[in-house]
Amino acid sequence: MPNANLMCCAISFATMVLLHCGKEYINPIVKRKLKSNIPIPWELVAVILSTIFVAVINANEVYNVKIVNKIPTGLPELSLPQPSLIPRVLPDAISIAVVVVAVHLSLSKMLAKKYQYEIDAGQELYALSFTAIGGSFFPTFPTSIGLGRTMVGVESGVKSQVATFFSCLFVLSISLYFGRFLETLPMCVLSAIIVIALKSMLWKLGELQGIWRLSKYDCCIWMVAFFATVLVDVSEGLIIAIFFALFTTIIREQYPKWDMLANVKDTDEFRDNQYQETIFYKGICIFRFDAPLLFHNVEVFKKCIEKAFNEWKKSPEFNTVKDETSGNDRKFTFESMQRIAPVNQQILHPGVHRDPILSRHFVIDCSGLTFIDLMGVSALKEVFSDLRKKGVQVYFAIPVREMLEKCDFFEFVSKDNFYPTLRDATGIARIRQNEFGFLDTARIPEFDEVSNVTANLPNQ
Repeated sequence: MPNANLMCCAISFATMVLLHCGKEYINPIVKRKLKSNIPIPWELVAVILSTIFVAVINANEVYNVKIVNKIPTGLPELSLPQPSLIPRVLPDAISIAVVVVAVHLSLSKMLAKKYQYEIDAGQELYALSFTAIGGSFFPTFPTSIGLGRTMVGVESGVKSQVATFFSCLFVLSISLYFGRFLETLPMCVLSAIIVIALKSMLWKLGELQGIWRLSKYDCCIWMVAFFATVLVDVSEGLIIAIFFALFTTIIREQYPKWDMLANVKDTDEFRDNQYQETIFYKGICIFRFDAPLLFHNVEVFKKCIEKAFNEWKKSPEFNTVKDETSGNDRKFTFESMQRIAPVNQQILHPGVHRDPILSRHFVIDCSGLTFIDLMGVSALKEVFSDLRKKGVQVYFAIPVREMLEKCDFFEFVSKDNFYPTLRDATGIARIRQNEFGFLDTARIPEFDEVSNVTANLPNQ
């Protein structure tokens, strides 16, 4: 503050007051009185008034106000690009292109969402490409979206490309003739115009509380992108934000969400117990893991399975006695859920003694496993083997079958344990509960991770 130019501060403050009052108060009155949708271009008014004011009082010399100064007139000469410069500029060109595309598409999508229209990302890239190719024949800066200029246009009520046409004519006229009249335009006025144009974006800081409540990860990404862009620069800030977003993706997969699901009463849906009317079926645990099953989170997956099993073991649904019905026929009781296995159950093995304790079934909902790598397949084998040793039948619902078939997973786990929906898997589990313990008399091999690794080693 001690080094601040008081005249620049006064001019900037006056410009911002003029723009704010003109846009927020005067324009609505003019629009209502004249019944016209054409707003008063207060930015142009501010530029003209400030240019005349600085020229009259000679503020650039008396008060050391920085001005635009001499503006070159005329058009640049046409010249062919020099191929010899490509090796020197290629690395910078790639980074600039990435930043340009990212900023352009993100701002375009934000404005499209705000004003409820659709954009074609491919068409936008074509426009950027051809504009950049045309600009390469002149000594111009790389083609990019102007954040401040775009927001100025939005705040001025721009609706179509016609505004861009007139803007080009205005810039052309300035370049050819009128540039000399803007030599005393103070730079602080241009900054004030951009600040007012970005006012609506700065107000989005008030949305941080809501974003934090919805997703802490997204809020952190927003804050890192915002402060990195403001404190460093647009290009470096965007790169920092991208790397931070990738880092949060790894963190999310390391600490994924998992749930023990229950049936929503009178439906075929299975959700967590946040719903009021849910049914946990006796002797059946439904587990969901919401993350790709990759090499870096297989241990987390196995620990989550173990936690779910321990919680299930403590619940009253783990050790439950089978309900007997009168007469020789047995029917399975479905707590208000007739869609799941709605079949009259027959005794498949009438001469075999049945344990009164319901058999236990563990259903893994694989719909959240959007991708599985080789280590993930090994983790599924290990989980299947460990649960079977504990006397629990294991089912897989909605699995990623393609990867499992490539890894010969079905040679270790029978396809009879796989079902297309949770409804089918749960229904089969309830049917099998009507049998004694397990009807699965086949020996289940124990999965050995060391043997699995050594078996894939090349022969010496």
